[in-house]
Amino acid sequence: MLNYHIHSMTQRGEIKTAMSNLQHIWGHHGKEELVQDCRGAGWHFPKTIKRPRIAHFCGRKPFLFDYKAYSRPVTIARLEHHRAHNGELGAWFSVLQEDCERLLSKVKRRVCSVPTQ
Repeated sequence: MLNYHIHSMTQRGEIKTAMSNLQHIWGHHGKEELVQDCRGAGWHFPKTIKRPRIAHFCGRKPFLFDYKAYSRPVTIARLEHHRAHNGELGAWFSVLQEDCERLLSKVKRRVCSVPTQ
């Protein structure tokens, strides 16, 4: 419904719109920009970002125990979410607990799916 209103108002000349590609797929565009944005921010959202965009993590899903996936931006967002309810230490505990549960689930699936002879 929102798209309809925006496009119809644009067609009538009531508003002006522009198109911009905000999606950043690090598998295609590389992770250098994301690394640069996170540099110096510690484990908090960066104060300034040169080029706003939406990071799309297709393929390997980022979590702390997967060193092949770049997980820092996602981990920062998860920590910020948990800090609002649990404080700094509680946020880290929540993120570690979620990732341990995820890792345990992966291990269980692999162990339980091994065919016996």
